Amino acid sequence: MRFLILLFLPAFTAMMPFPLAPPHDPPFATAPDDKPSETARISERLARVEHDLLVRDVSVMAPERQAARRWGIRALHEYRSRGVFPSDRGMLGGATCFVDHRGARSALAYLMEQSGDGALLKRVAASENHTALRDLAGDPELRAWLERMGFTFDEAVKIHATSAPFAGDEGPGTNSRSLVSLARSAARALLTPA
Repeated sequence: MRFLILLFLPAFTAMMPFPLAPPHDPPFATAPDDKPSETARISERLARVEHDLLVRDVSVMAPERQAARRWGIRALHEYRSRGVFPSDRGMLGGATCFVDHRGARSALAYLMEQSGDGALLKRVAASENHTALRDLAGDPELRAWLERMGFTFDEAVKIHATSAPFAGDEGPGTNSRSLVSLARSAARALLTPA
């Protein structure tokens, strides 16, 4: 019986539509384009930021600020879902730009624009596009906008700083199960009427 198998094995394998052994140079052996992983990393980071914003107790905040904050978190979720992030980050000490060379906005820039404060975004992007947000802490117009939106300055730094790793980040795909649960809880919170 073994003899028959050995005799017909070469003929059988020649008729197979796929090789038995993997090719020596699989398509994934070349360096992958890091754009998808970078997009995933930023999206994962923003999911964590979204979660942190949702779980913060804001019951002492004025109702109009609470409403603005809820709107801002929903807009952040929309921004994250679109997956269009600035690509020329990391300039001048790792600061995330507000608007990149393609016109893609950072998360904070997107919130400014969508909330009707496009003039603030234009001013900041024109003069401080690659400045770390912490360096803009004394900007009274930015502070007033954050106050109206119900966000603290530290929360704004987290929203904007997509180029910085989140506390505990070890790279793309880190703890993806917890990220899925974070995304689900964020989606539930967004869909629950206030």
